[in-house]
Amino acid sequence: MKTYNRLKNQIVAFDNLLGALKKARKGKKYTQSAAAFWVEQEAQRQRRETSLGKMVRC
Repeated sequence: MKTYNRLKNQIVAFDNLLGALKKARKGKKYTQSAAAFWVEQEAQRQRRETSLGKMVRC
């Protein structure tokens, strides 16, 4: 059976998650709703990274 442990580590890497969020907000970052969304996404990203990091270590 093929495993994807290294791929999982790349997916949950901080730089990759942050890059995906920045790409999604491109061209919209100066609107009020986008700024509020970015603040919430940053908080959620930190929680996901912590949660996924715990799963990787298992």
